[in-house]
Amino acid sequence: MNERIFKGLYGIVLTPFKEDGRLDLDALEKHVARAVESPDMTGLVVCGSTGEFSRLSYEENLESITATDGLKYIGQYAFSGCTALKRAFLSDNLINIEPSLFDGCKALEKVSMGSMIESIGEYAFYGCHSLTSIAIPDSVTNIGMYAFDSCTSLTRVTIGNSVATIGESAFEFCYNLTSITIP
Repeated sequence: MNERIFKGLYGIVLTPFKEDGRLDLDALEKHVARAVESPDMTGLVVCGSTGEFSRLSYEENLESITATDGLKYIGQYAFSGCTALKRAFLSDNLINIEPSLFDGCKALEKVSMGSMIESIGEYAFYGCHSLTSIAIPDSVTNIGMYAFDSCTSLTRVTIGNSVATIGESAFEFCYNLTSITIP
């Protein structure tokens, strides 16, 4: 059976450049803000099909994500391998953190999860070596397999009171993990 992964209206996020060839972060922020203002917008396709990702240097990679409340869905692998990503602030309307969403985001230090998230997918934060602490909201009921595997700097985890399932190896190879709070 061939089930559609994307359902709804998705905007394509273009990557604006200044005349001197540098990334125009102000224009990018305005473009994303306009895109998510639409009440009909379901999600965004980052670096969508125009091929500009191949023109970005390491210094120009995405460093921060702020998903406003208009955003309801971010597809799996959307930010996988964004090696310069340091911060992610997720929408209160986001229901799931899809599998491998932040897989391999080695510089990711801070994640703020929205209050409606119900599930953290498999490998969602796999290999996020700079992540030191995570607070999983009370709304989360499921933490997928390998969700935080190989987060080698992770020291503290606070798990919300609705979590019913923690998948296999969810915190494997978190060598520095010294504190897990489970209400």
